[in-house]
Amino acid sequence: MKKLIVVCGPTTTGKTDLALQLAKKFGGELISADSRQVYVGMDIGTGKFSFGDEFRKFHGCWLLNDVWIYGYDLVRPDEQFTVAGFVDFFGKTSTKIWQKGKLPILVGGTGFYIKSVLDGIDALGIRPDWQLRGELEGLTPEQLQEKLRSLDLKKWEMMNKSDRKNSRRLIRAIEIASSKRAKAKNEKTISHKRLMINALIIGLRAPRNFLYKKTDLWVQERLEKGLIKEVEGLIKKGYKDRMPMQGIIYKSVVSFIDGKSNIKELEEKLKSQMHDYSRRQTTWFKKDKKIIWFDITKKNWKQEVEEKVRTWLNK
Repeated sequence: MKKLIVVCGPTTTGKTDLALQLAKKFGGELISADSRQVYVGMDIGTGKFSFGDEFRKFHGCWLLNDVWIYGYDLVRPDEQFTVAGFVDFFGKTSTKIWQKGKLPILVGGTGFYIKSVLDGIDALGIRPDWQLRGELEGLTPEQLQEKLRSLDLKKWEMMNKSDRKNSRRLIRAIEIASSKRAKAKNEKTISHKRLMINALIIGLRAPRNFLYKKTDLWVQERLEKGLIKEVEGLIKKGYKDRMPMQGIIYKSVVSFIDGKSNIKELEEKLKSQMHDYSRRQTTWFKKDKKIIWFDITKKNWKQEVEEKVRTWLNK
């Protein structure tokens, strides 16, 4: 059975730093399990790196401190990325890592991504209708809009202005509406089965007040090192109203740029958000009894992790 290391836990526990250390020690490569790090250009606010890290960017991966980490920069902020898409991405990427004789290390704080990889998911899907797509691709956006309105007015009304002008999204919406109306046989449940993996799940934790102090420092550093400039750049590219910009960190910075708060209010808001985020992550991971926990405030905890990994690999 293929082996996989998972490093999880709440934000600012040093998951990526530990994963990099393990990768160098045991010949591994990283796969990010963070639902926000998949977006191009959202680097500082999602914590893709620590200041002082050396990195080179490639499509879908970075070379970070001489270790490959996959799952960064997979899509633009105006593109959709689902948990099913992540499971597929993980399957393909981990296979390539194993084929190279390397050890995949799944690292991140998006618990649903990790659970979906380890336990599997069920998702409703509709297969592409290539014949229908061929017929629709010759139509103008206006003709596609009219066709979608006739098939599914509710779906049309739910689409934003950008999507209404996007032929690819209009065609997919028509495809789904046509399939549902016809109750076609190509509508089925796609089951993402549990992968046959021997996983060692390492969880990092610390007392709440300790983590709050770390997240506060994280916020201050991000603000000092260019977070606002990063968000301004994303706005200039037309991503202001896109879904990733409505999430933690970014929405508050957009509000600041719009003049709705001052810098001190922004800093306090971001700190509060990070505290809430840390609590939610802790609650999620506590439910998983398979996690082996390490307290990052304890002396020699990294050596204990290394010894645990070494013993597990030699079994």
